[in-house]
Amino acid sequence: MLFVAAIVSAAAILAIGYIVASDVRGRAAASVATINARRDIADAVISAALEARIPEEPMAAEQIVPLPAPLTMRYVPARGDEGEQGWKAIAIRVGDRSETEYLIVKVGSHKWAKADDVELVG
Repeated sequence: MLFVAAIVSAAAILAIGYIVASDVRGRAAASVATINARRDIADAVISAALEARIPEEPMAAEQIVPLPAPLTMRYVPARGDEGEQGWKAIAIRVGDRSETEYLIVKVGSHKWAKADDVELVG
């Protein structure tokens, strides 16, 4: 009888151990599935955000910016010269070059003049 009780006790202990091990395995599998699902959601959100992002246009090496109002200028291409009156600056050109230029116009003509070659007339 003692032998039978020992066998039944051993079987019960093994059964409880098997049930606990199965429970731990099931919980671990559920945790892994939850983590994988969250990873997939995060990947989907990141992919959607990247697709929705508007790519930044590269800035042009040179930009021409119109002036809000024409500026009266005197064109002085050579130092010491009095220069030509009556020019109007209507745009400015800036870029990766070190010099700034103005688009100046006068009745019937126009030209790009370096900033050093023009003087603002009051």
